[in-house]
Amino acid sequence: EKLCRKRALKGAVYKPRKAKLFLNVDGNVMLDDQFVSGFTKDKIRKYGLKTNDVVFEITERSDFNNREQMKDLVKHYKKQGFSMALDDFGTGYSGLNRLHDLEPRYVKIDYSLIHDIHKDSSQMSLVEMLVGHSKNMGYSLIAEGIETKEELECVIHLGVEYGQGFYLGMPNEHFLETEAEIVDEIKQYYRKS
Repeated sequence: EKLCRKRALKGAVYKPRKAKLFLNVDGNVMLDDQFVSGFTKDKIRKYGLKTNDVVFEITERSDFNNREQMKDLVKHYKKQGFSMALDDFGTGYSGLNRLHDLEPRYVKIDYSLIHDIHKDSSQMSLVEMLVGHSKNMGYSLIAEGIETKEELECVIHLGVEYGQGFYLGMPNEHFLETEAEIVDEIKQYYRKS
């Protein structure tokens, strides 16, 4: 995990100025005695970044051994200027409790709730509920795994603010702009909504 974080931070020097770097972290690694405190902050300084450029994505797929300790650790990182994201929301351990405990800036809705969402009223209802809650609580939603035009249109119509997935752009080590054609589609969907 340390090596992945170092490489991601090194590559982030090429990111657009206002873009955020999302780093996946296992919350239990952050609680491990072997975890090196200050590692990320040192690398951020070395590469000329700022803490508010970095968002820690804590996966919903791993259980925390100590909830109170994790809440304290999250507060510690937020005080340093880092943001938190809850990753894979809707697939893991005690989702609503985790959402409450972490008070994330971003919540990434898992692919399983986005895949073919335009065909499933239950998925749409769940995402719609999350949109309402996110507005009340002040965090932003990110739809993961958008692979079709129909999925994109549906999540925009439901009010999800951000998205990621193969339809929007393939993973790449460089920071590429979304194709103009897709950007035009997104603008059209927002005008309809």
